[in-house]
Amino acid sequence: MEEDFERAVEDGLRLSKRLVLPGGAAPPRPHAGMDRYGAPDAAAAASLLPVAPMAYAVVTDPAAVDSPDVPSYQPHVYGRLSPPALIPLQMREVELRVDCAAGCATAQVTLVARWWLHCLTRSRDCDCRLVVPMGEEGSILGAEVTVGKKSYNTHVIDVDGNSPVKIVKTESGGILKSQFFQLTIPQVVGGEDIFATIRWSQKLLYDNGQFSVDIPFRFPHYVNPLPKLFTKKEKIQLTVNSGVSKEVLLQGTSHPLKEKTRQGEKLFFLHEAVVENWSIKDFTFSYSVYSGDVSGGVLVQRSTLRDYDDRDIFSIFLLPGNNQNRKKGSCVYC
Repeated sequence: MEEDFERAVEDGLRLSKRLVLPGGAAPPRPHAGMDRYGAPDAAAAASLLPVAPMAYAVVTDPAAVDSPDVPSYQPHVYGRLSPPALIPLQMREVELRVDCAAGCATAQVTLVARWWLHCLTRSRDCDCRLVVPMGEEGSILGAEVTVGKKSYNTHVIDVDGNSPVKIVKTESGGILKSQFFQLTIPQVVGGEDIFATIRWSQKLLYDNGQFSVDIPFRFPHYVNPLPKLFTKKEKIQLTVNSGVSKEVLLQGTSHPLKEKTRQGEKLFFLHEAVVENWSIKDFTFSYSVYSGDVSGGVLVQRSTLRDYDDRDIFSIFLLPGNNQNRKKGSCVYC
């Protein structure tokens, strides 16, 4: 399945050469050290699987491929594509929110993004596919998508067949690979914007006294729109709940985060900037909780009116501390 996906993306990148950008400008050149498709050279160049949340146009009729604003008037292309090609869509906005809690084994991740169907004439429509790569032991929590006046959201389906929601097409959403989630949005018109909010969880790692999280956030160069047309604003918001009244030490981060506020055991970090290109590296963050001896705490999450289960959730955790005179312990989650 992965090979079919990569082949479809390769076909889509070839098709995108038909596009003429506003003003007749040539397509943006890839970064140095990247191949002709904008993928990193070396071993990673062989793979076109996404390393960041991506959106693709599912194209069966190559004649429909054209700029929605500047028609190219190219010779007509006959025939249909089977299987369809996947053209990566350009991204206009992106915001990443990450919530880490020392008492929880997972980090809650939310991505808010806006793509636009830049590769289809306004008189045509096609399906669009969202693909989300998730980090260590990732699990999708939900997605909400808005296109024009239409809205879509995911539902939890009972695999035993007792769900009141009828499944019409199984290919509309599911797992592409163990760490990828995909969702298909039907009949998007050329030039329309796709607003998406995608939520997932992934394992919060603990090793040698440090908590860390690594989120796929490497966007290929070809999803960058022209800077003269769109101002690209990149925003990353991180919340850390240490769970204990101990000093939290920042050990490392991939993006220039600034500490904004501290509210008791909660710390808020923010990165917000106008960028020339979207992020080309994963978002990584690591921190440690200073403690000379064993410490721990309890985190409680109250149920809400929208929860199916009205019971509260609690988590008890222990931190081994950095006392070298006793036997080395480990972080325990309950």
